[in-house]
Amino acid sequence: MIPINVTSENRANDQCGNGIFNPQRGEECDDGNTLLEACDYGQVRCMVCDATCRIVEGQISRCGDGVVDLLAAEECDEGESPPLSCSEGQTSCQLCTSQCQSVYVECGDGVTDEAYGERCDDGNTEEGDGCDAQCQQEYCGNGVRQPHLGEECDDGNRLDGDGCDAYCFTLCGNGVVDRTELCDDGNLMSGD
Repeated sequence: MIPINVTSENRANDQCGNGIFNPQRGEECDDGNTLLEACDYGQVRCMVCDATCRIVEGQISRCGDGVVDLLAAEECDEGESPPLSCSEGQTSCQLCTSQCQSVYVECGDGVTDEAYGERCDDGNTEEGDGCDAQCQQEYCGNGVRQPHLGEECDDGNRLDGDGCDAYCFTLCGNGVVDRTELCDDGNLMSGD
């Protein structure tokens, strides 16, 4: 901003906000209005001329400040840490990107939205086809027991000897006495 010199003809309008810089009146600036200006969108800090012609920090607006700025074409603003996936159990939801744009994520639409928590998307929400209704891969060792895949157990790993074998079958009844068993006669019938 370039200060404007005070002349005798404009002393009559000698007031803050008239666009005439007058340090004798205590002005630090005069930008021609009495509004508090905002920083340019995205700036984290700037100095502006306030309503009393003092230099102060301007109002900031940026993606991630938690306030939707429609003038800057923000569609949403979830703050510094927006959710990156739909809530547990939801198959679709509206999310906010790190650029403050809305995105609709839907499990079963055939598009794997990895950035939003999907690990697969086979175009449906049917269980037992390798991709579950929340678009997570179905496999032995994922910690989710999936009887439709033939799993008897799923302890979250593919290790033998811990009660659930590497193929997600219980060890009892396999005919081998494992370290967690006292006996194993090859079936699951008691008292035989």
